[in-house]
Amino acid sequence: AVKNISDICNQLECWLIHVSTDYVFDGNAKIPYKENDETNPQSVYGETKLKGELAIQFSGCKHIIIRTAWVFSEYGNNFLKTILRIGAERDELSVVGDQVGCPTYAQDIAKSIIIIFQHIYLEKEIQGIYHFCGDKPCSWNDFAQVIFSEAKCLGYRIPNSVKSINTIDYPTSAERPEYSVLDCSKIKSYFGINDSDWMFGVKTALQKLI
Repeated sequence: AVKNISDICNQLECWLIHVSTDYVFDGNAKIPYKENDETNPQSVYGETKLKGELAIQFSGCKHIIIRTAWVFSEYGNNFLKTILRIGAERDELSVVGDQVGCPTYAQDIAKSIIIIFQHIYLEKEIQGIYHFCGDKPCSWNDFAQVIFSEAKCLGYRIPNSVKSINTIDYPTSAERPEYSVLDCSKIKSYFGINDSDWMFGVKTALQKLI
């Protein structure tokens, strides 16, 4: 299937834009991951996303791979909408506080891709992998606290307390990286794209959900 995509892209002289994930890394780092850091996915999801990246690279098609993280939006299913729903149903919540990443507003990803489109046929040496995510690292608990703080101002029902717990106290079927902050300096250097202002994204998404 990837080879067919490659053939089509080459025939049409077009590019393949692929969105990947921070889960291609194992989460053992202490500083933000760069594009050329060693990958080591710890879940089936991360493994399949990495295989997708490699298949695109080996296909020979012209491509841009964008790794992002913790995507949220007013659309679809995501952490922001889930935590709002649960928060409206319960007085107390427990949210993992020892996993760190960068929330990313989906609309900022879309805007970044549009900017990249404007460069594709003007510059030749831009093919490859780029990181794009939120501008401030936080834990899931921190993320929830920001969501509820903004939601309260807009009249949403929120829980009375949000307790921080460790990953070990909230087991899941898929292992999540403990640290998956991405270094986004390359995409800014090549395209002038700034990190996603995710706190503003939270405000925007909540306003659109009213």
